[in-house]
Amino acid sequence: MDKIFDFFIDGLLLIIDILIKVENDTFAFYIIVKRDFPFVLDLLNYIIENLVILLKCFNVLFTMRFMLAWFPNINPFIAPYYVIRVATQPYIDFVAKRIPRIFGQDISFFVCSFLLNYVLETLPRLKL
Repeated sequence: MDKIFDFFIDGLLLIIDILIKVENDTFAFYIIVKRDFPFVLDLLNYIIENLVILLKCFNVLFTMRFMLAWFPNINPFIAPYYVIRVATQPYIDFVAKRIPRIFGQDISFFVCSFLLNYVLETLPRLKL
């Protein structure tokens, strides 16, 4: 495990050295990294792919929470529904603190949905 960690740290230090040498020329940085350190691009693509999968799972939970909100006879504090509530509530609270109510209506749920879908559409395009 220490060898993997040392290899990762060495790779990060090499990337920092390249960043200092390139001086904000991102295209040259991409060419250098692609030519000399292809594992870095593979690692970034792997991280992006897994993040997309994780966000898709979160989107399913978020959609289920939205659908459960329409049924007032379902108690959100019992076993299977409470898991969905606990998983999605921090994200909704984070956005709700930053967006004011409009005419007394909390629109944070719709903003959360918009942001999540925007990230899910944009993130796969970032593959290198």
